[in-house]
Parts: sequence; structure tokens; C-alpha cells
Amino acid sequence: MYHITRMESLVKKGKLLFSEKNEPEFQFGKRGTEFDMITLPVGIALNSKETVLFVCDILSQKIQVYTIDGYFMTSFGTDHLKKPCGITMYGNRLYVTDVRAHSLLMFGNYGVKATGKCGIRIGELQFPRSVTCDSKGDVYVTDCGNLRIVVYSGELELKRIIASGQTWTPIDSRIFHKEIIVLSQHAPFIRCINLVDNSERNIYEVDKNVKNPCFFCVDKFGNFVINDAGSKRIVITNPRGELLKIIDEGSSGSFMFGTQITSYNKIIVALCAGRKTISVI
Repeated sequence: MYHITRMESLVKKGKLLFSEKNEPEFQFGKRGTEFDMITLPVGIALNSKETVLFVCDILSQKIQVYTIDGYFMTSFGTDHLKKPCGITMYGNRLYVTDVRAHSLLMFGNYGVKATGKCGIRIGELQFPRSVTCDSKGDVYVTDCGNLRIVVYSGELELKRIIASGQTWTPIDSRIFHKEIIVLSQHAPFIRCINLVDNSERNIYEVDKNVKNPCFFCVDKFGNFVINDAGSKRIVITNPRGELLKIIDEGSSGSFMFGTQITSYNKIIVALCAGRKTISVI
């Protein structure tokens, strides 16, 4: 059974909500640009113990850190970030994509390291939207503007490029076993690329229930949890793309952003919404 935890940035009320019920369980963070405030949450990430939540605040140019219970811990990144979008954690390193600086940053125990600049050549990026890591610590960036996936070592050394030369736009990706599963802006929305031989297979069944996906994640069984901005809902399918569940966001104008799923099947979704009601299934 899936439990839904939603974070909402309510533009009018200026609140960030974190809840598992039809009404807000509790709220934290006021809208704004101060140290403990949040403006617009996009990418989100959990630490390995699933006790700490990192949130990219794309408008305030910072990373907000909360406990999984919603308590504010700290904020950082304003000296290094312009528009943080994607975020992931591996070990004690936090990797963040910056869509304005067209770069990938690593925050670690020994400071901050960055790579990339705007361009189409090897080593350059254009609007890097999301980032994920494999079990070895290699870093995979969806180079949205260049229609490719760029792979770096944990130290941000360029290793390889995947799916270069194709015509579809990657917007998010996850590693599952020996494949990188890519969310595309254009149908077929889910494309699986073998990391050994670069062969590609498409999950066409997903397209029956998805209109305009923006972010997604993959659970431990290989099921897809897709934020579908086009239909204002979360679509959950099995690895074959067959529908398992739809969580309808209704018609209130919700816009869904980054998503994560815990090892115990709790889904965390970052939203910018204009309503207070929180749906839970």
C-alpha cells in the first residue's frame, strides 16, 4: 500500500505543508527568502537513513534541510547556487544541478566542487534538470538542453555520455539494476537504457495514463511513480507500465515537482499549489 506525503508551497498563504492526511498534519516554513523560509520547492532528496530531507528552493537559490518529521534544520548554498533544480545524495556527498549556471555541484565534507558551463560540447551542459547516482557512486545528469545523459565520477570527472544524438528530451532519470530509466518530455515517456550495451526499450503502456510528466521515481520493485502535471495527478504503474493506482490532485491548479519514495513505500512530493486540501491514498 502506498502512503502519500505531500509538501506544498502555497503561494498565497506562503506555507510549506507536510502531511499524510486529507488535512495538513502540520506545516513548516514560511514563504520568503529568509534563512528558514522557502519560496518554490523543486527537487528533493533523502539521506541514506531516510531521516533528513533536502529541498531545492529554485527561486531563493538555496537548499533547505528538514528532518523527515518536518522540522527545519538548516539552509545553505546561496553563495554557490543560482537556480538549483535536481538533487541527490550518495554517502556524505550532495549533488545538485543548477539550471541557470548550467552546472553540476557537489557539496561534501571538504567544501563545494562544480563542473560544467553552458554549451553543446563535451564537458558542457544546457539546463541540467535532474541528477541521480548508481550503487558505485557514479553521477548521472539529465542534460535536458543537449538531449542526453552525462555520466560523471563521484569526484565530477566526466566518464561517458548516454543517449546522445536522439531526438527526445530527457527530464528525469533513475538507476534500477543495470538500466537507467529515463523520463522523457515526449512519448514514449518511460525509456529504459541498458548501461552495458546501450540498448533501449520503451514502456509504451505508461503513455495510456500520462499526459505531461515532470518528475518521477522508481520503488524497490521497479514500479514507476510519475508526477503528471498534465493531468494533475500521480500515476503509479508496474515495471511493464500497467496501471496500479492513480492519485488524483483534482482541479485546483496543483503543479507537482520533485518526488521521492522511501524503502517503506512512502511517497514524498514537492508541490506548488493554491489549495490547502491534501489527498492521501
